Amino acid sequence: MNISKPAKIAIVVIGLGIVYRLYNLYNLSNIVSYSVAGVSFGRSGLKFSVTVKWNILNPTSTNVKLKSIVGKLFINNNWVSDFKGPELDVKPGLVSYNTTFNIDNLGAVTALISAISAKKYPVFNVEMATDLGLFAVKNKFNIDTAEYANQLV
Repeated sequence: MNISKPAKIAIVVIGLGIVYRLYNLYNLSNIVSYSVAGVSFGRSGLKFSVTVKWNILNPTSTNVKLKSIVGKLFINNNWVSDFKGPELDVKPGLVSYNTTFNIDNLGAVTALISAISAKKYPVFNVEMATDLGLFAVKNKFNIDTAEYANQLV
């Protein structure tokens, strides 16, 4: 198959454009930062939940579309809950976002209630993956609930 020289140049230019766009998306994903703004506990009947309020900072002038935010919540390396957030459009500036972890594991619920009652606040270990459509960015971090003790009452 013979491809004309202008067609080859067009293919190279399109390829470079795609690579440049992917590079910009990757850089943008590393610029957007997450921080925990609050933690609260709730209960509805026998269901126990932990709600984490996130502050997401997008310092650019570009909207960032997060296809999904998924992750796992652990306490002392013991699995407690999974979470999946909806598609999120992060506008430039600071955006607040809540994630609720539903805890159905009776052992975890009992341990949490005992720890909070004794004023020994647990440390949550979070594994999170943010899907940007073409690739995902993975993060691991801890949330020390003692820092949010005034919100836990």
